[in-house]
Amino acid sequence: MVLRPLILALAIADGVLHLALNFVLFRGNLFGELPFPSPFPLPLNQLFTLNFIGYIVLAILFWFGPQLLGARRWLIDLAMIVYAALSIVGWALVGAPNPNGLGYLSKALEFALIIAAGWHASIVLRGEEPSPQTA
Repeated sequence: MVLRPLILALAIADGVLHLALNFVLFRGNLFGELPFPSPFPLPLNQLFTLNFIGYIVLAILFWFGPQLLGARRWLIDLAMIVYAALSIVGWALVGAPNPNGLGYLSKALEFALIIAAGWHASIVLRGEEPSPQTA
């Protein structure tokens, strides 16, 4: 099934893109102070770093989800959908910036991830994806 590798690629690509934004916008300042206030509880550079970490963790959970959760592995799809949606909302709240086209690219990856994870969850819930014991 090509859907699982696609979901992994989208999650990892968006995570790496958020890490790259730290280098494009903040010269690699991953956790330091920024010279301007953030509309969020944390500065944007820290949120980008945490976004990277979050997508990598979700990708790892997705990879091992069939073994860890069995029939409930759709919960990881749901977590990815919520995580990507929150990232889109956060981006919109800061004014939808698009430095070097990376903002729109990130949102395209996130929309694709939401669609792919939703599709995958529906397959799992219908019982059409083989379980880890039969695969």
